[in-house]
Amino acid sequence: MSAPLDVITIGSFDGVHLGHRALLERVRERASEVGGRSGVVTFSPHPRQVLNPDGAPALLCSDEEKLQLLRDCGLDRVVVLEFTAELAALNAEQFIQRLLLPEVGFSHLVIGHDHGFGRGRSGNATTLQELSPRLGFDLEVLPPVEILGGPVSSTRIRHSLALGEIQLAATLLGRPIVLKGRVVSGHGRGKGLGFPTANLALAPEHGLLPRSGVYAVLALLDGERMPAMMNLGPRPTFGETSLVPEIHILDRQVELNGRELGVELVEFVRDIARFESVAELMTQLARDRERIQGRFAR
Repeated sequence: MSAPLDVITIGSFDGVHLGHRALLERVRERASEVGGRSGVVTFSPHPRQVLNPDGAPALLCSDEEKLQLLRDCGLDRVVVLEFTAELAALNAEQFIQRLLLPEVGFSHLVIGHDHGFGRGRSGNATTLQELSPRLGFDLEVLPPVEILGGPVSSTRIRHSLALGEIQLAATLLGRPIVLKGRVVSGHGRGKGLGFPTANLALAPEHGLLPRSGVYAVLALLDGERMPAMMNLGPRPTFGETSLVPEIHILDRQVELNGRELGVELVEFVRDIARFESVAELMTQLARDRERIQGRFAR
């Protein structure tokens, strides 16, 4: 077993948002106060994907991205427990005694005010306050992090993305919303219309996508941040229903086919619409481009 940890927190940490980061920072602070080691315990897959696979929410980030974000928080150790039906059957006391204490040997646990783990989320603040003296660890419960009139939560961020509220979602996450993928060949329609686009093939494990629509974005390539517009969603004018991000870089031509590209979402512009003719579509695209150019000229 690795060296035991002194101060830990535990949770799913989907998105590793500012609420999570407050917990992780407090773990680091407390470990420094006691001269001990800090750690975070998380799960893979997300518990809801095991407990309710059909009703589980889309995740804000992949497991790989989540683990990298957790490592970047500077704790001494990131512990990943495989979440199984057997693990889900353990109540909070069983989980601590059979898994948590043998695995990390902690003496101080930091949790959020609404946290819960173990069967039926029985490991909440009230239960843990009763268990901690008997099981030999100190418990610290943190209040919620409030931003712009409400607590920071993965659920709130998902809701913001569903509404196209990109700035709010990015604020709650503490970082920009970025789509990543490889540029693949399309039908070439955009080029024929005077709006050449790069079609982005997203990685299969990409996080939750925002509301379909047209966006002001920044194309991220080789350290450059290039103003661009993006269509995210189906193409009803051409009778296509597949969801492919199409990116048109403003005011310059860049060969992107086959290259890895990042797309930072800046602002939702409008919903997807079906146009009666290609001419109507071109007129609207010109309006979109003018509006987005104005957005970046501020």
